[in-house]
Amino acid sequence: MHVIDRSNYRVGICGLLATVLIACSSGEEGASPTEEQLRSCTTDDRGWSRAIARARADKTLPELQALAEEVAAACPARWQPLWTAGESLFRQAPKAPVEVFEEMRELWGGALERARAADDDAGVAISTFRIGVYHKRVSDLDTAEAVILTGLEAAERVDRPDLLANGYNALAGVYRTGGRLAETIEALEQSSVHLEHAGRSKDARRLDYNRSLVLEDVGQLSEQRRLLEQVYRDSLAAGDEQRLHRVCVAMGNHFLLHDELDTAREWYERVPDGSDQAPNAALGRGRAELRAGRPEEAIRQLERALVDDLSIRFKLYPRTFLGEALLRKGDLAGAREQLSGVIADADRIASREISGMARSLYGKALAEDPEQLGEAIRWLREALEFVEGTGEGLDPAAGGMTFLRERSEPFADLTAVLALRHGKEQAGEILAIVERAHARSLRQILGSEGRSIEAAELEEIQRSLEPDELMLDYLVGRDRGTLIAIGAHDVSVHVIPGWRTLRKPLRRYLSALKRPLISQEARSNPRADLERDLETGRHLRRQLLDPVGERLTSARRVYLVPDQDLALLPFAALPLDGPEQRFVGERIEMAVLPMAGSHRRPRGEVARILVAGDPVPDADGEFPELPLASEEISRVLAVWNDVSATALRRDELSVDRLGELQLSDYDLLHFATHAVASSRDPDQCAVILSEGRRLGLRRITELELGPALVVLSACQTGEGEVIPGEGVVGLTWAFLSAGARAVVASLWSVEDSATTELMVAFHRHLRNGEDGVRALMLAQRELSAERQHPVYWAPFVIVLSP
Repeated sequence: MHVIDRSNYRVGICGLLATVLIACSSGEEGASPTEEQLRSCTTDDRGWSRAIARARADKTLPELQALAEEVAAACPARWQPLWTAGESLFRQAPKAPVEVFEEMRELWGGALERARAADDDAGVAISTFRIGVYHKRVSDLDTAEAVILTGLEAAERVDRPDLLANGYNALAGVYRTGGRLAETIEALEQSSVHLEHAGRSKDARRLDYNRSLVLEDVGQLSEQRRLLEQVYRDSLAAGDEQRLHRVCVAMGNHFLLHDELDTAREWYERVPDGSDQAPNAALGRGRAELRAGRPEEAIRQLERALVDDLSIRFKLYPRTFLGEALLRKGDLAGAREQLSGVIADADRIASREISGMARSLYGKALAEDPEQLGEAIRWLREALEFVEGTGEGLDPAAGGMTFLRERSEPFADLTAVLALRHGKEQAGEILAIVERAHARSLRQILGSEGRSIEAAELEEIQRSLEPDELMLDYLVGRDRGTLIAIGAHDVSVHVIPGWRTLRKPLRRYLSALKRPLISQEARSNPRADLERDLETGRHLRRQLLDPVGERLTSARRVYLVPDQDLALLPFAALPLDGPEQRFVGERIEMAVLPMAGSHRRPRGEVARILVAGDPVPDADGEFPELPLASEEISRVLAVWNDVSATALRRDELSVDRLGELQLSDYDLLHFATHAVASSRDPDQCAVILSEGRRLGLRRITELELGPALVVLSACQTGEGEVIPGEGVVGLTWAFLSAGARAVVASLWSVEDSATTELMVAFHRHLRNGEDGVRALMLAQRELSAERQHPVYWAPFVIVLSP
């Protein structure tokens, strides 16, 4: 039997909605037995399973339950009818109150006794799986896990892959309820494998719905959407309205996480009022209204979600968001009262997910009162305890990168409240909390899994800085954020606005910066076009940089540790005050760090370089010729004419040819080719080689690089998945994890001729002995003298390895 390691079990938040994992049917394809056959004391549990499936489709489950209880009385040695009676009751009311589950427990327990007496391992397995579901329902997760594992051992003994599939699916439900996401994914994968072995591909596809829920939990939304779309088509074709409504809610939740609120509402509206999913749809609409800033309408929708026949556990979700809506409305007393009741009930039934969410919101509500900051800190610290264990054991190159989505808020609130109450007196602790939220996946890849930066390391960071250098570390929540400014001899902590204030001007200014690339009118006079949005840029600068004051003015170099969408902003393109209309990057050298800490300085000396690019176009025309790539390669090689150089062009630009090289021998790697970026799905990010072949994230992380400087002279190489607490995870992240000491990458599609001039100037300054940070700044300054608009010189940033 496959044993799932539970030695690293830690409690965490497992998702925003308590959508019950639906157990696979234990039946197989075939004709449903007649009533006469069922009354004959049959020992065929598959026949009873087919009877359940038919009764569910025909809406005759009460009649089947009565028949099963009658047969159980007439056939006291048979476990199958007792199990069927319990299963029929469960299928009628999967969200029933606890007392109804007690009745199911008695029926399943009776079936288990009969199965053991008959030495029937199939009956032991089937009955214990359902008893495990009962213990999960009453929040006894440890017992639920132990019972289901016992059932899996019995299923193994009878070599029944269909039973093993059911058992692993039930186990996944327990793990998901307990916030053990990595184990949930593994259990669902085992269930799918056993369904295929049982020849039940159709049921394996039904399991995709369960998998999609967990993918939402860990933030793998592109894969989730693919699965949900397939399940939606299957449900529509089968006329399965119940499953169709579940998928509609899940699709609404998917688009809600993407902030596509109108699309989310459209999916929720597909669920009719009479559906058993109507409360979940109302809950989704309430959350959408919260995100849209309409707390009154959110309250109305959330109250619709609080239907009377829901259990306490399922009412906790709308009650929690109702507390948030009251907070947004400004009813602090009402929010605290609502959330305190949620916390008490969640603790009583051991709902760890809701306990963490409600504590976070309760702390946020307390923080609105200056006299309650101490209490707010206490509650927010407790909320972090629930978040910290989430994602334990997830693959850091997949789910582990994204599981923090929606879960960084307590970190941001706690650091801001600590800053308000204590200021720089607790700068070390504030930094430690910020870094607990920052770059966890990158830290895991780099070999320091689970390690948080310690407060004492603040002094180490300060020792790594020159007197004219400054490190700015950001953590931004929905309502407020924190900026830690670290210098060689001092440190300060500042509370800054949250995303509710920053996101709209940030998106507007980014759009203005890129406008000449897509608008002929803007391209004809780019500087004049930008002038109308310069005040938006100045507003961002005042919020993000001006809190540091004179310390920024006197700095020669600034290391930025951005958070979330701030990683998409070229801080160098923020305008300064004054009639000259100068930009920050024309005066200050700027570099990016994925997390705070001492860093490897980008050295200037280069002994061996690799220049790769000018790819052969692909047959489909998706990646056409790059007319200036050959010129760029030749000019870069000319700059390094007395250095050992390798060039890969045209047909030689391939994965196989790269694999033949000892890449760790190179000090500098320059790619002049296409790239693909995705701010939704990091696995789609890739450097494009000849004939459209991709060097994707996983292949890049497997490259054995030395401490090289990697230059990605392509479009949007700095984009990727934007993750709360982590910033952008994309090509830059992949090259750093492969060992690069620094990566130069673009934040948006670049103009070819400007890029060539910038890159040649950058290499020239490197050749003259400048380090990567200063070389990029000098190259940008040169180009800005000819082309003032930042669209031409600002998109490239240098990211340093911690």
